[in-house]
Amino acid sequence: MSTEGGINWINEIVLKSKVDRDEVVRILAAHGVEEDSTLPRKRSVTLKKVLLRGKKYNEDKPFEFQWDDLGKGIWSLLTDANSKGKSSILGLIRGALRGDLPGNRLKSDIWGWLSEFELDFLIDEHRHRVRLTKMVGAPAAANADVSLSRFDGDREVIIRRGANDDGFGKAIDSLFMDELGFSRVRAYRSKEGEAVEHGWPSMCASLFITGPNSILFGDTGQDGVNLRLIQLFIGLPWVTTYTCASTSQKAVAARLAKENSNKDDRITGRIKDHEGKVAQLEAKLSAEPDLSALRAELPLLDRELVQKRQAADAASALVSSRETLFDDAKFARAEARRKLLQSKDDAEAKLVFKRLKPTCCPSCARAFGNDRFVASESLVCGLCGNEEEENGSSEALINGLEADAAETLKVQKAALKALEAAKDAAKNATGAVATLVSQIDEVQAKLHRGSASDDIRLEIATLKARIEELKFTAGPVVDLAPIQQELAVLSAAEKVTKSLFNDLQTAILDDVSKALMKFSTAFGVKNLQSMALNGAGQIKIEQGGQTTSFMKLNPGENLRVRIAAALAVLDVAERRGHGRHPGLIILDSPAAQEMSSQDFAALVESVVAAVDEFPNVQILIGAVNREELLSHVPVERRRHAAGETPLF
Repeated sequence: MSTEGGINWINEIVLKSKVDRDEVVRILAAHGVEEDSTLPRKRSVTLKKVLLRGKKYNEDKPFEFQWDDLGKGIWSLLTDANSKGKSSILGLIRGALRGDLPGNRLKSDIWGWLSEFELDFLIDEHRHRVRLTKMVGAPAAANADVSLSRFDGDREVIIRRGANDDGFGKAIDSLFMDELGFSRVRAYRSKEGEAVEHGWPSMCASLFITGPNSILFGDTGQDGVNLRLIQLFIGLPWVTTYTCASTSQKAVAARLAKENSNKDDRITGRIKDHEGKVAQLEAKLSAEPDLSALRAELPLLDRELVQKRQAADAASALVSSRETLFDDAKFARAEARRKLLQSKDDAEAKLVFKRLKPTCCPSCARAFGNDRFVASESLVCGLCGNEEEENGSSEALINGLEADAAETLKVQKAALKALEAAKDAAKNATGAVATLVSQIDEVQAKLHRGSASDDIRLEIATLKARIEELKFTAGPVVDLAPIQQELAVLSAAEKVTKSLFNDLQTAILDDVSKALMKFSTAFGVKNLQSMALNGAGQIKIEQGGQTTSFMKLNPGENLRVRIAAALAVLDVAERRGHGRHPGLIILDSPAAQEMSSQDFAALVESVVAAVDEFPNVQILIGAVNREELLSHVPVERRRHAAGETPLF
């Protein structure tokens, strides 16, 4: 548990808290505070395809918009006039990536027109797809069906398919948090007395700049989320550990304060009821599937299924081959027995005729002479005059045929045994395929159903918070020493962890501030002397000889600074090499707030310079057509609806 500077995190907490090491480890584990000094590798998100289909109100001909083969670099959606579809397309992309279709940026009439929407995107090199279908004219979002899938080669694997409800949002959240390796942003709200978490929707919002906003980065101002996202995207270590320790410390401090209030409300019945529900939910939680493990297991099962099917096909072919061999052996056995019986019958017949002693010729009825059948050394038949076989020749033939019959019987038995073994092997191979198919179906069914783990954990946390609140208000005599010890450990953990990244954070935020100043000035924010982003997420601005703040900028300046902040975080993240920014930025109508041609040209040039310098970045701009975009965005990387023509 040593950091790069040689500091042992646990030992430092032990020293500061003056609590036994084993107890420190137990308390930290109980609150989920873990050492997180290194960050997972960066992963990128890249749009690949957008598809819309539907039919407009009072029009007979359906429409279709399809944009294929998107990739890294700069791209643009252009129209010659407003209200031609660019913001609707970007709004649908935003809703799909956040897991919130149609989102709050799509007009209800356009939602009514839609019958189908599809978005393909890459997480690193792995292709995923969001697909929504609905009846044209259906007004309610819940009337749509939506699916989330990934591709294993050419094979599409459904992760979640069903109604367009909260389940879809949870599936999207789980996918991106798992695949991008992000940790949830935790915070404690003192007024509500509860801990909260922010996941992928808050992170995804920071990738879209759609106009002026009171928030510099992203769209969530509560709980310091904007600063946490900047820290996350620029790759600041220890942030997850710090936020977890800080949230837990505030929760325990609030608990201790309530215990010290000595209130005397007795509500033990409600406490027991909540505790019983917690026990039930914890049992239910243990039975929930691990979706990440299931998604990783599915390709392995698919490859194993291919191998099992090949083995089953080979076993079936072996059965056919051995059936042929067995049939041949049966025929050979029957033929050998027939020849043996024929030879024995022939020998018996000869023996009977040789014992006959005729007295007259069967042809003329004349009597034979007395010496007609006298013993002779000749091998000529005395009756017909033909030569006779030697006595031993028939016996040799029969002996040979008996040997053949015995051998063919042995071969037949061996062939039968081999056939039965092949049939057993084929049965086992077929059974193995069926078992594996059933296992794959079960995994896919679990992925389709999704996991309620997050909801259950949230419900457990809510119930536990209520239990704690009830205990606080009940005012029993409580031993405060364990709580005070928890608070000491968590306070020490917060301070030690902050000290480990504070100097680095100051240096990185200084880099972000410089980049923010550079871009804001280039985008036409006038009279800027300095811009400084501090560790609380607040930005101090010196403008025209006066100190001001982000909230006091006019709408045009506000938008320019928000775009500058997005590019500044991306710029610093890419230059550090440890940044976690997904490499996707989408700008909707950046010139809408009275931006001059010169300022807009500077904005476009800065965006182009960013994608030129950082080839793993994708930036998509939706705007009313301007020469600055036409001259910087290649024609094959833009969709342009000229004149009064809409994009769809």
